[in-house]
Amino acid sequence: MINFLEILNNPLNDDSKLLDILLSEIIDVRNIDILKLNKALYNENYTKNFKINLFEYLQDEEKLESLDLKEKDKIQTFTNLFDESLSLMKTTSLPEFFNILLDKF
Repeated sequence: MINFLEILNNPLNDDSKLLDILLSEIIDVRNIDILKLNKALYNENYTKNFKINLFEYLQDEEKLESLDLKEKDKIQTFTNLFDESLSLMKTTSLPEFFNILLDKF
């Protein structure tokens, strides 16, 4: 939960926390999918001057579709939850936001 809140605060900051969330019981993405994501992200960034991070990669439907992930639906559920949480964070009070977030987890 703390990692999720930290990523909400700055989604482009730390790929390792995002990976921790994807591997956690909350999202529980299979290791093979994480390896595919990491490899694809590495290949994407290998020769570029402007690098993208894991969060940006996860937001790109076309790229995810090309990876043949076993549990793409879990990743999409996570990105939808993340987008919804960002929206809620901007439109609700802090106690209300935490209550809603706790209900989702």
